[in-house]
Amino acid sequence: QFEKASDDDFTHDGTAARALVHDSGQFVLAMGWGGPGRIRTSEDGVSWNEVFGASYDQSIWTVAAGGGALVLGEGERTWRSLDRGSSWSPGGALAPAASHLQLGFGDHDGGRLVAAGDQVIHVSSDQGASFAVAALPDDAKACLGSKRGPVYGGGVFLFTSSSGAVCRSTDGGTTWSKSHIGFDDVGDPLFYDGAMRGRQRRMGAVGAFLALVMMIAGQSVVGGTGATADSPP
Repeated sequence: QFEKASDDDFTHDGTAARALVHDSGQFVLAMGWGGPGRIRTSEDGVSWNEVFGASYDQSIWTVAAGGGALVLGEGERTWRSLDRGSSWSPGGALAPAASHLQLGFGDHDGGRLVAAGDQVIHVSSDQGASFAVAALPDDAKACLGSKRGPVYGGGVFLFTSSSGAVCRSTDGGTTWSKSHIGFDDVGDPLFYDGAMRGRQRRMGAVGAFLALVMMIAGQSVVGGTGATADSPP
């Protein structure tokens, strides 16, 4: 079941670029929240090859790369590839179903994959072949609203949310605790249009892709203009 577009939200279609990662010598671009989801790969950022398309009938919010695997998903379904996207097989099912699914790998105890929707956090130790529900205290569920992450470093997985809440795990995603950034109402770093909190500007696949590239380069897109962290738009 694909998410449907509304008058105020124009990010639900096959050109809604959602994520850009690099792994195993290639860039991996995910698009299509609302479907049909697509994955395209490139070794140089010039020539692109579509390795996952409409025939899979899958909405995509993000893609994760690590440990030799590519994993994507939304709702109850996940897909994974162990050969740089050349072939795909169903991954572990998510229950409860995960909307706005965020995925991320961490080099913990042989490799862990963390997947978080709007209700729970799932963790996998077998490159997405199966998932278990992580232990998440009730007060930590605030981390799952408009979340960013997970990011792994120094033995820690982190999620942040638009409320300023932070979810933190030091055991590879099995258990989580809550902390706080120190301020509230954190805006969207890519698509905040300066007029309405939460409204996203339709940029299409090319515009969103460029925004992601600028973010990786240390810039952001605010109100449709590029700005560094030290220079407001």
